[in-house]
Amino acid sequence: KIQQISYKRNRELLRENFNKNIMLGDFTIQTKKQTKIACLVAAGPSLNETVFWLKKYQNDIDIYVVSTALKTLLAHDVYPKAVVISDANEITLQHFEKTGYKGQLYYLCTANYQSIIHHKGPRYILYQKGYELAEKHVKNVPLIDTGGSVGTVTFSLVEQLGYEKIVLFGQDLGFYGQHTHANFATSNGFFT
Repeated sequence: KIQQISYKRNRELLRENFNKNIMLGDFTIQTKKQTKIACLVAAGPSLNETVFWLKKYQNDIDIYVVSTALKTLLAHDVYPKAVVISDANEITLQHFEKTGYKGQLYYLCTANYQSIIHHKGPRYILYQKGYELAEKHVKNVPLIDTGGSVGTVTFSLVEQLGYEKIVLFGQDLGFYGQHTHANFATSNGFFT
């Protein structure tokens, strides 16, 4: 339902981003068996505690982080394999401000165009299942389930990339300690 409401509210913005993003000629994903563990890192407040584990083991795992949690990881010297964005709005520009991040970026074909063109590293476009323009545009490219959340997009992505083991960090299902997000996350706030 959230996905349907979001689509209706942002229909023109999604279409505009889609038309611009497909012109970039970015890479698409390839599925192959992965041997490492994939860590999906979201911006839930539990990340404040689990980020230390990520720092300790970051060389042994592949870290895929939702863009709003990027600054939290970088503040702790944790460097992800990739960042994922799905939001069509300009809020995602803030997620990258003053980070210097140049690693892999995975983005939905309807994600904010400005955020994508400012990225100086490798970029991979993702086509979402259920978005008519995306489904018509691609052949032989996996479609990504979105579920209306960048966390769901990231989970679908790592699954499509061939990871058999996926561990979630900061993918909280409630408000932990009255916080809505991890420290340094651009969406951080308090629940009262």
